[in-house]
Amino acid sequence: VARASALRYREPGGERVPWWGDYLEWKEFNGVLIPSRFSVTWGDEGTAWSYWNIEGMEFNVDVSEALSGK
Repeated sequence: VARASALRYREPGGERVPWWGDYLEWKEFNGVLIPSRFSVTWGDEGTAWSYWNIEGMEFNVDVSEALSGK
């Protein structure tokens, strides 16, 4: 997988605009290979406006206490 795309609303009540994320780097976290760096682009602008880096990932973590508000 190199890219994920969708039509997204940039503004409430606006038109849907093509949007995509390009997966630039992959890294293994806890035995699972995931995109670790990706860029985000609005199709009508044509150039990436944001770059995201994943520094860590945990899987199957019990979050019930955090969700209960305790």
